[in-house]
Amino acid sequence: MVLPCLVVLFVGCSSPSTSHELYFLKVDLVDFPNVDHLFPRGLGELDGVDASAIAHEGNIAADDVASTVHGHTGQAASEVTSAVHNTIQSEVDKLKSQIPQYYSVGLWSYCKSEHASKVTCSNPRLKFAFDLSSMLGSVGPGMDQLLEKINEATISGFRHISHAIITLYLSGLVATVLAVALGIQKAFYDRGHRLLSICSPLSAALIVAATAMVTIVYGLLVTEVNSKLKEIGIKAVLGSRMFGTAWLAVFLSIASSITWLISLWCCCI
Repeated sequence: MVLPCLVVLFVGCSSPSTSHELYFLKVDLVDFPNVDHLFPRGLGELDGVDASAIAHEGNIAADDVASTVHGHTGQAASEVTSAVHNTIQSEVDKLKSQIPQYYSVGLWSYCKSEHASKVTCSNPRLKFAFDLSSMLGSVGPGMDQLLEKINEATISGFRHISHAIITLYLSGLVATVLAVALGIQKAFYDRGHRLLSICSPLSAALIVAATAMVTIVYGLLVTEVNSKLKEIGIKAVLGSRMFGTAWLAVFLSIASSITWLISLWCCCI
C-alpha cells in the first residue's frame, strides 16, 4: 500500500488530467493585485500598468468637472477621485487578465489555472523548486517588486530543500520497490532476508525524512506568504489530500518495516 501513496505524490500537479486537489501548496491570485492597496502606493510601480493613461484620465476628468461644476469644490474632488479610481481599476483588470488565477504546487512540478478554467502544468523536474517571484516576474518586469517583502534567504533555502525532498522521495520509492520485490522473493523462494532487512527500514526512514521536511517547508512558506503578501491579494493554503497521502505513506512504511523485521527476526529464532 506504500507504493500507491508514493505514486500519488509524484503524479500530483504533473498533468492537467490529474486531480486538481492533489497539491502541497496552492497560491490564490484571484484578488491580486489588490487595487485598494495599490491605489495609495501608485500603480506606476508596475510595468504592466499604463501610468500615463491613469494620469491622462485624471486630467481629463479634472478639466471636465472644473468646467461644469463651479464653486462645488467637494463634488469636483469627489468626481475626479472616482474617475481616476475607475481608470486604475480598469488597468488592474487588464493586468489580472495576464496573471493565472492560482498556482498548484506538487512534489516536482506545478500547475496554473488560466482564465476560462484552462489548466496547464510544467514538466516534472528533479531540480524543481517553486519560485513565486520568478513566476510573476515573467508576466511583467515590475511584478516581482510587489514580492520584495518575502525574505530572499527564505526562498533560496526553500529551493535547496525542495531538491533534497525530491531526492529523498525518489530514493524512498526505489527502496520500497526493492523491498516489495524482495518480499515476494522471500515468500516464494525463501531468499533475500538480509537485503529485505535493509531495504524495508531504509525506505521507511527516507519517506519519514522527506515527509517531515516537506511539511515544515511548505508550512513556513504558507505562513510567509499569508503574513506578508495577503494585503496585496495573494493567499496560500496547504493541500490536505496531498499531505494526508504523504503521512499515510509514512504510517504504512513504518508498519510494513516493523512487520518485515518481526517476521525475519522470528524466523531466525
